[in-house]
Amino acid sequence: MRTLPAKVQTAVHVATLARKAGLPIPAKVLPVLEEAAAPWPAEWLLAPLPGDPIRVVELFAGPGGWSEGIAAVLGVAVDSCGVDISPDACATARAAGHRRICADITTLDPEHIALRHTAAVIISPPCPTFSPGGKLSGLELGNIQILGDAIAYVGETAGFIPTDWHHSDYDDGECECDPDAPDGKGCHGDGFAPRSGATWDEVREMAAGVSDPRIALMLEVAIWPIALQAAGAPIRWMAMEQSSNLPEEIISDLTIEFQCAE
Repeated sequence: MRTLPAKVQTAVHVATLARKAGLPIPAKVLPVLEEAAAPWPAEWLLAPLPGDPIRVVELFAGPGGWSEGIAAVLGVAVDSCGVDISPDACATARAAGHRRICADITTLDPEHIALRHTAAVIISPPCPTFSPGGKLSGLELGNIQILGDAIAYVGETAGFIPTDWHHSDYDDGECECDPDAPDGKGCHGDGFAPRSGATWDEVREMAAGVSDPRIALMLEVAIWPIALQAAGAPIRWMAMEQSSNLPEEIISDLTIEFQCAE
């Protein structure tokens, strides 16, 4: 897990004391927090206090479908921050009261220190390459293979592959790790292989050969929740929205990664 520089640790301590006293973050430390947390909310560097809503990262958040649904339909309070590449979508969401970062998701670090208290991830990657309403390039075998190979490397990059297991050994869609194994080789024991050493940008580059760059965005579905958990975030759940036409091979590859990372 990454650690905060001493100056930022001091700012977090001062801000946390203020929050516990029911006061706003002091102006003298707010710039330090904002710089360290950017582009994420400055207050996300602070641990949640008892009773605080869970922190949710929304990717491909658009104008606010998930955000509005959680608040208006479910009536659930969450501390959410969405990311979308469209300035218009972000402006619409902000006008409705939802927090947005206007950025290309693939340029962001899923292990950013400000995300270490994230509890949930919502991901809605573009669907035209899989949907009958599009050109269905996501269903081409070559694209499925490229995307699947990249997804299969996420667990190794994050350090969630047991030492005695590799994707090439199994084709039944199940992770062969045993969380109750007495020899410590369960999914949270000492029996994990070391992280591969690859960066998330390098993992993303593995999917660069697809015929439509939107297909590669499905890789983020695996990267973000698993990378966040690898960085120490207490991920409770993740939700994905995608066309029902998503190939079974991709669903299987995602399932394997999520099972191994629990």
